Amino acid sequence: MSGRSAVALAIGALVATIAMTATAWAEAFAVRTEPIETFRIGSDETQFGPLRFVGGLNLIGGHRHLGAFSAFRFRDGDGGRIVAVSDTGFFLFARIERDAEGRPIGIADASLSEMTDRTGKVQRGKYLSDAEGLSLDGDRASVAFERIDRIVEFQLDGDRASPLPTEVPILIPGRELRSNGGLEALVRTPEGGPFEGARIAIAETSIDRNGNILAVVLEGSRRGQFSVRKSGRFSPTDAAILPGERLLLLERSFSLARGVGMQLRMIDLATIRPGATVDGEVILTTDMRYQIDNMEGIDAFRAPDGKLRIGLISDDNRSILQRTLYLEFELNAADKAIR
Repeated sequence: MSGRSAVALAIGALVATIAMTATAWAEAFAVRTEPIETFRIGSDETQFGPLRFVGGLNLIGGHRHLGAFSAFRFRDGDGGRIVAVSDTGFFLFARIERDAEGRPIGIADASLSEMTDRTGKVQRGKYLSDAEGLSLDGDRASVAFERIDRIVEFQLDGDRASPLPTEVPILIPGRELRSNGGLEALVRTPEGGPFEGARIAIAETSIDRNGNILAVVLEGSRRGQFSVRKSGRFSPTDAAILPGERLLLLERSFSLARGVGMQLRMIDLATIRPGATVDGEVILTTDMRYQIDNMEGIDAFRAPDGKLRIGLISDDNRSILQRTLYLEFELNAADKAIR
């Protein structure tokens, strides 16, 4: 090795060390948005199977780190405050503004907080910061990461998130999880139900010997690995728990020929148990004829009128060719999922 090469390597190592030990920050900012008034492009149609399109937002700017959101949750259960995670290592804290009819019209009180490890080091390398799943238990957040597959718990305090010194066994052997297709969805079940507040994690493209998606219940009497039936070209990206003991699975597809696609599949929680392969009814399938992008996050809440709303968020992959979208639907009260 030449003297010049040795110096270059030393400088590179020093820069990497400084980057990894930099102090994490949290910063408030104003989000610029554009309204999305129709879901199917060129159509005023609002009803799509059991879902009625309420409205949406295109988040067009406000901060250099705005975007790449892979999961989000409503914090108050009323569709107001949210917390999201990005696969670039940030938490977003914000509030959805609404008009008199409850339609989303803007994003307020936004701040970004950088993720750190337990020693306070920021997680800036992609192999460390690739957050994909999020579940909440009050002000305790669980974040699923892929590439180095793990689940990390954080204590939320205002617009800050502090990692907790807890270990969360993911139960699926690491050798079975693909580096860019590992843990993708993470959702917490209700305390009073049969799963007793257990977390459910679902992989993206990691499969069992039969070609189905690997998944796991992390706690409780049904703790153990199960599978989700692979649905054609679609792969899971997130999930939400609905009344009636249903899991609403968000799935997406991508190909150069078709572009992006989105699917919603309803799965009966009662069918989930160790060793099972579960499936459910597809209630929505869309493609590039609709106002979608790389849809990665989903959650549900009760509106003030008592109706169940479904929110969706997209990951723009930090690309000028993609968008950060927030879409919202009302689930038909006659649907069996919310009886």
